[in-house]
Amino acid sequence: MQVYNSKGMAYISIAISLLIAAILIFTILMVYKPGKGEDAGVGGSPIDRASKVQCLAQKRRLEIAIQSYLMENGRFPSGLSELKEFSSEEFYCPVTGAPYQYNSQTGKVFCPDHH
Repeated sequence: MQVYNSKGMAYISIAISLLIAAILIFTILMVYKPGKGEDAGVGGSPIDRASKVQCLAQKRRLEIAIQSYLMENGRFPSGLSELKEFSSEEFYCPVTGAPYQYNSQTGKVFCPDHH
């Protein structure tokens, strides 16, 4: 049976602990870093992030309905008003009230304020 040097094992334990702590700190900093410009991703204040998520959720609902329309009719709707399951208020950003822009060629919905 081999006997390990306890001093060497202590250094290895410290190095592993520091590595784990560094990974945790890096992860926390990446999640909570402040945003820069429009392409901030998940950065920015919590209110900004919540606003982007709320807008994104509404856009996704519209895009899913557009894909359903495509499956049923073989074409994209010519305008958002053809989506009968939505009220006209849902064609606007829930945060800023800006009307969503819709590309009938691609079926994509864009928010002018949240891209």
